[in-house]
Amino acid sequence: MGHYIANLRDIEFCLFDLLGREKLLGTSLYSDLDRDTAMGMLEEIKRITENDLAASFVDGRVLKVTKSGAEYEIAKRLIGSKYDGIVEYFAAEKVGGSYYLLMEELDPIDDDEFNEAVGMLASQELPITYLDHFDEDEYEESHGKAPDMSFLNELWEVLFDLRKAGIGERADIRADNLGRDSSGKLKAFDVMERG
Repeated sequence: MGHYIANLRDIEFCLFDLLGREKLLGTSLYSDLDRDTAMGMLEEIKRITENDLAASFVDGRVLKVTKSGAEYEIAKRLIGSKYDGIVEYFAAEKVGGSYYLLMEELDPIDDDEFNEAVGMLASQELPITYLDHFDEDEYEESHGKAPDMSFLNELWEVLFDLRKAGIGERADIRADNLGRDSSGKLKAFDVMERG
């Protein structure tokens, strides 16, 4: 059983006692329904929401809504695959004109840490997607101190996994597209490619 509990008594009271919807049962579109059948349907919906659906929203999962068909297609392709540097996707569905992605929840990263990394790369005129060309010795020579490579190494792992997943060097890597999982691992959660 999940964390959601439907209050069927309140639903029954609102539908039948407060709003008087029982008058519609047995007529027109509802000619095959009586109160017992309607309650049976509500009980089944209650069972589905409390068990099947609620279980998909356990701690550590979020539902992202996007209008991007490209992001939806990439997320569908990534379901069931394990890349340490990319958020884990559990489901991807299209409903109307929107796409719903059920994915691992990440905590936001520290913008200062990201900005420092971007600044280090900028000192060598490198875009973030060319992180693997960063020259530590050149940085130390020009700045008089060795660079702190911890965040850059984590970021390199994210870029490496994005490339392995076929997202390529056009991945949209920004501070607001990165996060940390429950173990503190840096991951990309926005898998859109820049055009």
